[in-house]
This record gives sequence, structure tokens and C-alpha cells, in this order.
Amino acid sequence: MQTKKIKNQKPISLDVHLKYRCPNNECGQEHWLSLLESQTSNFKIVCNCKTVFTPKRIDSIKVLYKKHYSKNKQLNAKISSIDPELVKKVIPSIINLGFTKQEALSMIDRAYTKQPTDDISILIKNTLLETNHGEQS
Repeated sequence: MQTKKIKNQKPISLDVHLKYRCPNNECGQEHWLSLLESQTSNFKIVCNCKTVFTPKRIDSIKVLYKKHYSKNKQLNAKISSIDPELVKKVIPSIINLGFTKQEALSMIDRAYTKQPTDDISILIKNTLLETNHGEQS
């Protein structure tokens, strides 16, 4: 018997339920609403504690699919404008500080884009400065 392998199969329907907690601090009971109920105008929930509340309306739910990138293509795209030898020298210093290789590449790319330099110490300094700027964004 021969079987077919199908890749990238997408769902045919969606069943979404949302959990709401009673706003009465003394109660705190949880209520499940379907997506349709949460999209209905003036939909009211009546709790066992006799608290009546209206949930904030949900406009839509979007399914985002994971994007798959080739590691080599992503690596080459990140370092295309930077001397690869320079990157090879900088990456270990950044990884030793606890960053992943991808984080290091991203930080080096941002630092080099802002201030291109072939001086390894300046590039490392600028890359480390990117850690603060990346957290604020």
C-alpha cells in the first residue's frame, strides 16, 4: 500500500473559547465563552454571585503560521554586508556573554548597520550597546 505525504496541511475550521473571570473580587468564578458569544454585541454574563458583566468584544482571531527559513540563507543574509572573518571573530565574544548565535548575529547586524566599522573592539562595543536598545523597542 502506498501512502501520500502531504505537507503544510491547514486547518479547515477553528473552535475558539475564551475564559473570563467574574469581576467580583469575592467571587472570582471563571466563565467560558465561545468566539461567537465574545463577538456578540451587548452579550452579558450572569455569574452565580448575581454579578452581571459584559465582556470586551473580540473583533477577530488570526492564525499565524510558523515561517521556516534555511539556516544558511538566514546566516548569509545577516552577514552579507559584513566581512565574514570579522563576524567569526565577534560572535564567540557575544555568545560567551549568554546570547544565542541568532541573537548575536542580529545584534551584530544592527550594530554594523548603524555604524559600519572593521575594528573588532568597536564592533563588539556597538553590538553590546544594541542589547539595551533591543530591550526598549
